Amino acid sequence: MKKVLLVLVLLSFMMSCLTTVKVDSNVKGADVILDGKKVGTTPYKGKVSAYAWYDPEVVLVKEGYKTRRTRFNIQSRVGHIIAGLLFFYVPIIGWPLLFTCNGPTKRQFIEMEKE
Repeated sequence: MKKVLLVLVLLSFMMSCLTTVKVDSNVKGADVILDGKKVGTTPYKGKVSAYAWYDPEVVLVKEGYKTRRTRFNIQSRVGHIIAGLLFFYVPIIGWPLLFTCNGPTKRQFIEMEKE
């Protein structure tokens, strides 16, 4: 029984609270700003929090184009919900899964308009 619990605990730590997101646009080279901090240019690929409450403001800026402010598109992670409910009484395993039951989709496409 101890071995099974140990394996479950190790698996829970392998499930990351971060997810990789690609931010792309019809405009290449636009600055990507997450919560007021420039993180790169389009196409941008980076790690962001997968916690359900994380909802950053995403801003794209490029000269000659209107600044675009938006939020990430969110998806439900059914596997996390099911596993979180199954292991709810094992806080180290179940609760982190429930906290990451929703998160940003892997690909975010943001349309920009010329000024």
